[in-house]
Amino acid sequence: MKSNRLSRGLIAGLSAAVWLTTFVVPSGGILGGEAVVSAAAAEAKKVVLTREEAIQKIQDFGGIPQELKFEEASLSENSTPPTWTLSWKSPNSDVSRTTEKRSSLVIHMDARTGYLLSYQYLVRPAKNAPEAPRVAEAAARSKAEDFLSKVIPKEEWQKLSKPNEFGQHFENMYDSKKDFAYTFTRVENGIPFIENSYQVIVSGEGEILQLLRFWNDVPLPEAKNVLKLEEAKKLLAEKATPSLMVQDVLSLNTGLSFEDHEALHDSTRYKLVYLYEDRDPQYVDAHSGKALHRGGEEAREFSYKPLGSTVRKKEDIQRIDKEEAKKLALEWLKEVPGSYQLVKEESRAEGQDENKVSFWQFEYKPQQPANQIETVSIRVTDQGELLNYVVKKATDQKDTDQKAEEKVSYETAKERAISFMKKTFPDRLGEIYLDERYSPFVFGWLHNGIPSAQGKLRVHVNFQTGYVGTLEQVVLEPNLTELTNTAKVDLDAAKKLEQENMRPMLTYYLPMKLSFGEEQKPPILVYRYVGDRGLVDAVTGEWIILDKQSERLKKNQASAQQK
Repeated sequence: MKSNRLSRGLIAGLSAAVWLTTFVVPSGGILGGEAVVSAAAAEAKKVVLTREEAIQKIQDFGGIPQELKFEEASLSENSTPPTWTLSWKSPNSDVSRTTEKRSSLVIHMDARTGYLLSYQYLVRPAKNAPEAPRVAEAAARSKAEDFLSKVIPKEEWQKLSKPNEFGQHFENMYDSKKDFAYTFTRVENGIPFIENSYQVIVSGEGEILQLLRFWNDVPLPEAKNVLKLEEAKKLLAEKATPSLMVQDVLSLNTGLSFEDHEALHDSTRYKLVYLYEDRDPQYVDAHSGKALHRGGEEAREFSYKPLGSTVRKKEDIQRIDKEEAKKLALEWLKEVPGSYQLVKEESRAEGQDENKVSFWQFEYKPQQPANQIETVSIRVTDQGELLNYVVKKATDQKDTDQKAEEKVSYETAKERAISFMKKTFPDRLGEIYLDERYSPFVFGWLHNGIPSAQGKLRVHVNFQTGYVGTLEQVVLEPNLTELTNTAKVDLDAAKKLEQENMRPMLTYYLPMKLSFGEEQKPPILVYRYVGDRGLVDAVTGEWIILDKQSERLKKNQASAQQK
């Protein structure tokens, strides 16, 4: 089976005139560097390279496959650093349904120095083309090292670890059965900075497919008066606590080829696993010994308590028509003050096959101005559930709301959010819990009392008026009746498996932004488990390396065929 290179991720937020441009950034990672507001920084933003010079730089690197033709170049002078985006395509790339090989290349380059920030070579092999011989791993590694040493600054190259010395820690999709992935981690003062790394992916044929740069040009803390390794090791064993979760393996977005995604069905894609949620304790502060979560703050104990006891059964689901959906929308409309008239309605559908959900969107406007509300938008599914609820204000009052005196207490707002959820999902209260580690109010789904890693819901309550402003990020959980296995591995055994497969180390850590608009915290020193990203299968007791998913799936398929 041929690997579809078009399924690979690209860099989020950077434009590219090719087929696919989405990519997942590693935890706490950043493309390029942090902006520094100073005269020196302003001078550093000065563009040096012309378009022709930028193209020549890439040609000098030898990074343009022969079959490609130059397409276009665009310059972003306001980014940090200023960036050239250059793209190439094969001549037949715009021909629909061609059976020939198609390819494209997108490069993001530091416009001052000519060094690469990213390199993405996408290939769709010719139909029925013979499988090319696979290069040796040593040759692929040498190719990655040689390419990287040419296209990045010498001072950064000298700070990088050996390939995969500290494991694979990028959330990016590639075919681990065929491709070679290498992570080169930044090391300063003998201490690895896991979130600052380069990733290079080499195809089985020995071609450079991808280079990604994650780097922060900010001061690093001094490693003075830190805990000794043995003490930190004991604290990690005690305090680092993963959660037992229902996980959709497709959402992990790593090590799985396009064909692997198609091969996995609902009965096999959901698993009971131990993994770390954002707010779970997983690091130890190298100075205080406190347990930290991904936001770099002290983690709090938490238990998953459902809002009630009702659980929806598959046989209880009834389809409704548009008129019934409209009646339900009017009930939710009562949550905001004033009288409204329907001004727009439309029908849509999301998902595929048995998970396909149809819904109607109704938009209302106040008959008379009330609380500066412009519109209320409500989406109701054909199963009678609220999919989305947004109260839009006539003016952007975000800053005003934050500065205005709050008239509703936190506890009152919390009860208001819970009340709204009880009204919205009365037959599923045993499947929903409030995660009080987050603000605004975040709710999650439970399956037989076990939380799901997907489908979090956010409820925003206006602290001046007390009404619910939004219910967003609703992902209606698929029916998991096929997930009948119960966890056979307890927490202590899961933690032991992690300790056997990872190693505790002193590292720099770049805290993750856990809420919208949050300021980036500076790097800190923590002890954590280092190695290939992994999790524990709570049923089989297997340690699953996430970047080896394709290899693992292939072995499982072969084993099933033998049986």
